[in-house]
Amino acid sequence: MNEEDESLKESEMKEKLQKIFNFLKEKENRKYNIEIQRSFFNSVLMNKKSEKEKLISLLYFIAETQSQGSIDNLSKSYEKFHKLEEVKFKTWKDFCCSIGPQNSVRKYQFESQPFAYLFNAIKSNPGYGDKTSALFVRMIFQIHHIDKYEEYKIWDDVPKLDEDDILFLPVDKVITEIFKKISPPTDGSWNFKKINTKLNELYQGSEIEIWDDLWFWGYITQKVVKNQDHRDFELNKAKYWVMKESNKTKQTINEIFEEKGKAQKFIDIIK
Repeated sequence: MNEEDESLKESEMKEKLQKIFNFLKEKENRKYNIEIQRSFFNSVLMNKKSEKEKLISLLYFIAETQSQGSIDNLSKSYEKFHKLEEVKFKTWKDFCCSIGPQNSVRKYQFESQPFAYLFNAIKSNPGYGDKTSALFVRMIFQIHHIDKYEEYKIWDDVPKLDEDDILFLPVDKVITEIFKKISPPTDGSWNFKKINTKLNELYQGSEIEIWDDLWFWGYITQKVVKNQDHRDFELNKAKYWVMKESNKTKQTINEIFEEKGKAQKFIDIIK
């Protein structure tokens, strides 16, 4: 591929990503995943009283979202989380500065990029990888800075997300399939690092939190193709029904899945 072709491909991808972003940020499209997230936070956090109980509940749940994970590795982290002398839970700063190794050289400094710092601190614990660490940090950001989740707030000292800071998108197979569809990669395959690098080139700060809705729309519009290395993009109502927290009212399901509903609009953008 020559330089002109690469430039054209890059331009087309940016245009496609912007169309997806415009879809995701619409209030009427955001409401579905917001409701799912609220139900999740309610089940995981509502009955927990202390900062420690809430954070450990989050950390356990997030580790359970992994399709594969070493019990031996996770057990080391769980043991650490439960030892008060190792991890401090009372404030944001205490937690961030105690969750990771104290003598490591960090890529991001706590004062200048606190959310990126927390991502790396969580990731330094056995059993927590890119996706799970990004998922945890995204949830911490949401419950402290999104009005819809304010009742689940844990701390009073969580900073705002500056433009120089980074939120990472929790990338999994659902999201890599979307990127493969909109722009087949020329150098290997799409992965956590490549997708987040691309998004952070084009979008800043809390805009990445809006991109988190990409998983919801991708999940309900993909079907696995047997013996193939790709997925078909089509309505998949079955996946919506198996999501415990999804709204099962007839009106909501019709809004999403009717012939010219929101899920089909999302598919039309991807294709």
